[in-house]
Amino acid sequence: MEFKYSNLSSGKLHLNDLTYGVIDDSDSLTIAVEISDEQTMQNIIDTFDTKPSTGHLLTKNLATHVHKKYGYKNINIFIITFFMNSSYPSGYDAQYNIFVPEYNVYVTRWPLYGGSYNYSTRVANWYLDPTGDTEYLIYSSKL
Repeated sequence: MEFKYSNLSSGKLHLNDLTYGVIDDSDSLTIAVEISDEQTMQNIIDTFDTKPSTGHLLTKNLATHVHKKYGYKNINIFIITFFMNSSYPSGYDAQYNIFVPEYNVYVTRWPLYGGSYNYSTRVANWYLDPTGDTEYLIYSSKL
């Protein structure tokens, strides 16, 4: 994936030099796309705010490629973001990583956006998860 899909783009949003993480769950595959550049993260948020279909447009070819090549019926894709805070961030579910890499800056890592591609029902859904506590459906599409 890092070779074939090292760049994802939709309109003016371009994600380059991506890092992927994959969890194979026999009948489903979960893919994490990690974004650590602060400006890119802000561009993602701004683009999703104005066009909720962005996640689907960015990843539909990747999901379809994985489905066709490996036969997975369910593919989940998360856009993992990193945010820095000067104080300990409150209001986030403990399952997300909060760590202090240096200079006493707290870094929060969590899946801000997530999509599910269900090839059995032929439906894609995209969610916003701002705190790790509640997911909001922001876009749904037929595959």
